[in-house]
Amino acid sequence: MTLTFIFLAVTAIFLIRNYSKDNGRHTVAKIVHAIVLVLIIVIHENSIEQVGYLIQHFPEFKARHLDPVGVVPGELNLITSLLHEILSALILFSALSTVKRTRRSVTLLRALLVISVPVTVIDYYCLYLTSSTDLPDWMVFGRGAIVIAAIYFGIFLLYSARFMREFFRSPEGVSVHHDTSKEQA
Repeated sequence: MTLTFIFLAVTAIFLIRNYSKDNGRHTVAKIVHAIVLVLIIVIHENSIEQVGYLIQHFPEFKARHLDPVGVVPGELNLITSLLHEILSALILFSALSTVKRTRRSVTLLRALLVISVPVTVIDYYCLYLTSSTDLPDWMVFGRGAIVIAAIYFGIFLLYSARFMREFFRSPEGVSVHHDTSKEQA
């Protein structure tokens, strides 16, 4: 939880610095971008700790995730768990890099979100079934697929929207209203 507040505070500082550079333009895009960043930070904030745990305690992690769960074989459970933790950390850092408002950073974030959906759904399915078996497999899988796909593809579509593409075209570090013709003369 402390890590969440640190990420949120640092992100807020960088957003305020960056957003003040274009003098009130792209207000809706700024609000949407800030909300999406908060959502991604809250969802993925523990991924860094989990990757650290993986590095330090891989044999324990492997033993815990090598068992088959529901319809998922043990090897697939292990692979999706590993990929999920790594992709979560990459999504977090990619989202934080969008503060710079470069097209490359938002393109990377969108690609990671698309790649992460099936991995996250399978990981959710396995984690849910290891902790509770009160629902049928298809319902757990379906619920995870609907919720996770809705969140990730929602973010993907938001960043694909025209107003967000224009927002990420604004040059970083230069005021949009800055007149460079006087400097060239």
